[in-house]
Amino acid sequence: MINLRKEVMLGILISSWLLLLPPAFSQRLQIHRVSDKPLIPPSKGYPGHCWFPNGNLNPAPVVAKVNGRMNLLLFYRASMPLAGTGNETGGLGLWSLPLSKVSSFSDLMEQENYTKQPSAVLTVADYLRAGIDDIGIEGSGPRLADPNIYVDSLPSRQTDILYLTHKFKYVGQNPNSIYTVAAKSTDGGQSWTPLGRLRAEGKPVSMAPAIWRHDNAWHAIGGNGHVRNYYYQDDPRYAQCPTDWKLMGEAWKPQTAQQQFRQITTRVTVEGEFVYAWVAVTPRHGKMKVHNDWPETVSLYRAKLSELGKNYAYRKKDGQLTWEEYPYNPVFIRGAAGTQEEAALWSFNVVKIPGEKFHLVCWEAAGSWNAPGGSRQSDRWRDAWWAGPANGKSPYGYAGYNRTGYSSCFAAKLNASSLGEVWDADIKKAPLFKESFVLRNKETKKYLLLPASVGSAVEQTANIKKAAVFSAVPAYRNAKSCNFWYMERAGSNGLVLASPGIGKEEDVLLQAMPVDIDPMNPSDINAGKDKQWHPVLYEHQGDALIGLQNRFTGCFLDASSSGNNVKCRKWADSLSQKWLLCSPGTGL
Repeated sequence: MINLRKEVMLGILISSWLLLLPPAFSQRLQIHRVSDKPLIPPSKGYPGHCWFPNGNLNPAPVVAKVNGRMNLLLFYRASMPLAGTGNETGGLGLWSLPLSKVSSFSDLMEQENYTKQPSAVLTVADYLRAGIDDIGIEGSGPRLADPNIYVDSLPSRQTDILYLTHKFKYVGQNPNSIYTVAAKSTDGGQSWTPLGRLRAEGKPVSMAPAIWRHDNAWHAIGGNGHVRNYYYQDDPRYAQCPTDWKLMGEAWKPQTAQQQFRQITTRVTVEGEFVYAWVAVTPRHGKMKVHNDWPETVSLYRAKLSELGKNYAYRKKDGQLTWEEYPYNPVFIRGAAGTQEEAALWSFNVVKIPGEKFHLVCWEAAGSWNAPGGSRQSDRWRDAWWAGPANGKSPYGYAGYNRTGYSSCFAAKLNASSLGEVWDADIKKAPLFKESFVLRNKETKKYLLLPASVGSAVEQTANIKKAAVFSAVPAYRNAKSCNFWYMERAGSNGLVLASPGIGKEEDVLLQAMPVDIDPMNPSDINAGKDKQWHPVLYEHQGDALIGLQNRFTGCFLDASSSGNNVKCRKWADSLSQKWLLCSPGTGL
């Protein structure tokens, strides 16, 4: 016979004990690199200039129904020579993969699984043949660039309709010679019908916006600096992407330290009741500034579709629409020095794979190669502001890019079946970092030891009593959300973990440095970038398991070196780069 009194007492004791345990959190929004190699790499042609044959840029992946079957359609900007000239042009490339062949995320990363179109599916010539001559194709080398695709799906259709916006730009990239156009496909992207130039209230749109439909209206978001929303209200039977849009208002403005950036190549994910905007942003460095087209990080925003629908009559140019900022921006940063994604990243796309507990992430990134004569130049344009003249304009910018870099399309995995569930859970969670903590390496089981003297090498120790006790100090104390942190050693008067050097390709020994020392640019708003760390969360059940990526080098805190040294190395997906945030004194 059950003793009810004992059972009740035991239940109370267990409940009380559980209250004393560290809270168990579901995982935050996680974007994990799964390879350091591009999904769509450059192949033939001169490797030092991304615009030449087989340079691959601006991925635009979508999931769409083709002949009754769901497919991943991976569009991208392909480069091609312009006949009879020394210049080049660009077309729209396509890789496709039936989702019936996808049993795990690794299937999406295998190049041989895709059917690859041998030539561009849309070119400048297609617009000329269609008799559309108002898109400004003048000058030499018009480039089809920056594609965005919306899938218009109905259950009755065997093949979804695809709507495309992209821009044409020209040699010299004069803003007055950049035109955004639209096209439509009814055969899964194999062929396209050009629709014409996009305008906003009669004026040409120069930057290709991301588009979607909701509540019998088209919406668009895009722009440089301030990001603007446009809309076009239509009849539900209207089945053509409109070319003359209306300005709804500013989506958001740079307001925090993290947002003091130029914002470009915005992409959207429409999921549930929200539209999510993924924004690649370019940092400013005090009076010095990186080239405008060199995004370093990606930030995330969302807006309720119903709220945008209520604002159809909104026209105030300087007004701000209701977009919510993700509480842990940025959500992603560029790769490590010496890799094929070291310089910058653009066109950050996030696509839900139906029936799976993950999203596919695709983006464009610039890498490096050894310039003629064997002189490695990428250090000079990874952070070109440092070498810039007094007027703040980098002498490298695109020039360095053309000489020493190329672009490829990369892919990663976002571990979430629903963006909304992860976002909402993150708002309610306790902060990732405890008030004080020690870092224990997942592979070596040793603890991080930060010496008390400036410039001393960082080590690891098996003795918990010798482990450095850290506190995480926000790099931007007044920022609403800026997921960069200083790892400050308790009782050291501001001594922090640092990864010195200007984006070195080789392994970098870590040092203990004061946070206020930046020999390159002490007055920089981003002073101490080599001391700022971006946490990459792997698990958050009790003690968090994280990776720490250095903002300056892009490398990860790594304990795999021989002896007790700790270094900063490029991403390797290894246990040596994963660290537990443990309580001081116990290591648990």
